[in-house]
Amino acid sequence: MIGNDIIDMEDERNLNRFRQKRFLDKLFNPSEQNLIAASDMPDHMVWALWSIKESAYKVVNRLTGIRSYAPLLYEVQLDSALIKSKMINAENNSGVEYLNSSISASGFKLFAQTLVARNFIYSHASTEYSYLNHLKWNIEKTNATKPQQQSHIMRESAKKHIAQNSKIRISEILISNDRSKPPLVRINHKFTDKIDLSLTHDGPYLAYSYILHS
Repeated sequence: MIGNDIIDMEDERNLNRFRQKRFLDKLFNPSEQNLIAASDMPDHMVWALWSIKESAYKVVNRLTGIRSYAPLLYEVQLDSALIKSKMINAENNSGVEYLNSSISASGFKLFAQTLVARNFIYSHASTEYSYLNHLKWNIEKTNATKPQQQSHIMRESAKKHIAQNSKIRISEILISNDRSKPPLVRINHKFTDKIDLSLTHDGPYLAYSYILHS
């Protein structure tokens, strides 16, 4: 199982949240708040931790079907090592850094990888650490502003990406569009459990992660 989340750091509403104690107390436990206070980029640390929790929540939701979300019950531990990444194709970002983390939530142990860039933060989480090394993913920036347009663009891009990395024709792929449920992939109108997919968007940023099971 996988989940993902992206944060638009160009949105001014996401800035200076680290100064808001009541906001922090609702979302982050003391050890997480210590990470924020010690960070050279506290705004980015706030939303990196949030995106990790949100990604983990999507995984737990898929495993249990429970939709209630209590951020304080998702405890994030960051690995001490910061791994430099290759540059990726996202506008106005010269490069990114990876944060590896583990999450304890609702009796589950989850693992996540977070891309911290100047203009966005992106996380994907999984029940298996090994899955993170096999995930396919993509981030795009769009000029579309309406949610329906963004959803269509994201799903069409995901279909193309899946087709390019598998032996499946793009015309055979269908991705469900029920916002109240995780996305389901159908091949020739039949549900498949061979493709685990998660979608997310915030502001102009669209992203998806998926894994192809043998």
